[in-house]
Amino acid sequence: MALEIKWGRNPKWSGRLVRDGKKIRVLLDVPVEGSPPPGRKLKARGDEVFERSRLKAELEFERKIKEFERGHEGDRRAELPPARSTKPTPGVELDKMYERFESLPRKRTITQSSLDQAKTLLGSFVAFVREKRPKAKWMRDVDVDLAEGFMAHDAERGITPKTYNTHLVFMRSLFGRLKGRTGMTENPFEGIPLRDNKEMGRTPFTLDELEAILVAARKPDHEFLRPVIIAGICTAMRRGDCCTLKWDDVDLEAGFIEVTTSKTGSKVTIPLFPLLAEEIRRFLPPKSEYVFPEQSMMYRSNPHGISHRVKQVLKDAGFFNAPAPGIVGHRGSLTAKRTVGLRAASIRGFHSFRVTWATLALVAGVPVELVRKVTGHQSVSILLNHYFKPDRDDLRRVLQEKMPKMFSVGRAKLAAVDPIKCALVDRLKAMSAENWTAIRDELLAEIEGHAAAKAAEIILLK
Repeated sequence: MALEIKWGRNPKWSGRLVRDGKKIRVLLDVPVEGSPPPGRKLKARGDEVFERSRLKAELEFERKIKEFERGHEGDRRAELPPARSTKPTPGVELDKMYERFESLPRKRTITQSSLDQAKTLLGSFVAFVREKRPKAKWMRDVDVDLAEGFMAHDAERGITPKTYNTHLVFMRSLFGRLKGRTGMTENPFEGIPLRDNKEMGRTPFTLDELEAILVAARKPDHEFLRPVIIAGICTAMRRGDCCTLKWDDVDLEAGFIEVTTSKTGSKVTIPLFPLLAEEIRRFLPPKSEYVFPEQSMMYRSNPHGISHRVKQVLKDAGFFNAPAPGIVGHRGSLTAKRTVGLRAASIRGFHSFRVTWATLALVAGVPVELVRKVTGHQSVSILLNHYFKPDRDDLRRVLQEKMPKMFSVGRAKLAAVDPIKCALVDRLKAMSAENWTAIRDELLAEIEGHAAAKAAEIILLK
């Protein structure tokens, strides 16, 4: 089944199909609107108005086909509009699916990594179909049973729910986009449900851990990766966007970075913190369109080289997979065992800087809409569910600061826990325009006396 256009003064859409060995053209009462693709080749996309008329034609064609299928054998000719023989619908061969996917029009250039993943998945799908139905040759030969069988086979390999959902969404999208060119009336993957995905996400770093990472990144051995690490910590950008940051995206004078992200194409606005601004100035004057030219070159040719160097920095900061508990200097592991999945889950890596930035900002009270302006998340739920991961100490501290006093620790209990702090708070609150100098001098004297007493105590202990 495929669409055609009968060109003329008032062109209209028509459909082609094969029934009982006969080639039939169905005339549709849907006018062609807008500007068609170059050369009137329907495999490409026209303007928005044209594509809307194409969608109307597809819906009308499907409606007529369903009416035809519901009719009796003797009534079929009467139910269908006037028809005439035409060439058979070529469809899409299973072996050509990847080529058709690769040539589909897109808003953004697809990465080689995504193409490789699609090629592997489609190769696995074709092999599955060949095994189950050796005579199947075309995409239209794939029905719901084959689609469900393939997804069940995919799940049996032990992949995570996230990977399963990614594969299902891809197959559903591909069959949906090619449906009008394949002779299919329905998408066989459309009704297959997604799986519940309780993903083991990245673990954010604490402020102390970030400091340890920065100390490690400043070692001579990590000179190459240091600017990328600092960019990740300060901007919440992904690894690729940090490596390929361009001078056109940086405004040192105004103190902002504006980047169109490579993954989603969304534009983000990020304050330029002094730590990163200082690092960027080390690369002046510009030697390339990229702020970090050597790092950009490595990422574009060998992104795994960047990931390897990130692991080396984290290892020097105390993050590595320890062979046994209690290893000296071990702060945490890089991976964790999954309950379901073929590989261990990565819980600490470059993407953890992104999770850390979002968590620290939200814990500090930065409005979620401002955080989204920096991270580029389209959905608040994704940001809160996957990137907001405060630990219990953070929650306790923020809630005690922000919640009403009736929920806070009582004064008597606070004094018993920390009387010096409680007295200090009372003295500071008692300050006014008239007495602040006197209270200041008293506090300074007490601090100096406390420091002297502490020093004497240390000497006596020695």
